[in-house]
Amino acid sequence: MIPFPLSRSCIQLSLSLTPLLHDIKGHLEHSKSLLKLYTLVKVMLVVVIYVGFVIQEYVIIDMLWPVVKDNIVKLSICSSSKKCVVIGNYAFRSLLVTIAMIVALAVPRLETIIPLVGICSSMLLAFVIPATLDTVTFLPCLIHTKASKWRIARKVIANVLLITMGLFGLIAGLRTSILELINGA
Repeated sequence: MIPFPLSRSCIQLSLSLTPLLHDIKGHLEHSKSLLKLYTLVKVMLVVVIYVGFVIQEYVIIDMLWPVVKDNIVKLSICSSSKKCVVIGNYAFRSLLVTIAMIVALAVPRLETIIPLVGICSSMLLAFVIPATLDTVTFLPCLIHTKASKWRIARKVIANVLLITMGLFGLIAGLRTSILELINGA
């Protein structure tokens, strides 16, 4: 038989733990709802990545598939050329996904290299290429139509400033990204 003080302390302990157990129960129920939310977010992320990758690959497939398809039809060893084209299409898409996966696995810290591509493409697309195209396209027309020297000079100066600003941003951004890549920051 348990002595009275021990049983009393057990009762007191159980009474003191009751609110804690309710907190734990509430926490577990809250954790279950968080787990459901976490799972839902993971599923949505997988769907977004899957759909995004399909959209990214669409452009590449749209550009390269006609050439690959013609070669498949020429080299066809299947009895049905339509069947070979369908199998070739799936094989080509699988090859592109495999190449992307190999690149992702081959580069250990891809997230450090992505800014390099972003800096180069954004500066070139925003400043350098439009100004260069504007100069190449419209400067001969202005010269041919004998526009005023001020108008020609204004266009050349504006485009040279844009190109210079773009190249400066490109070099500064590349320098910063390369230093971060080297320092591991």
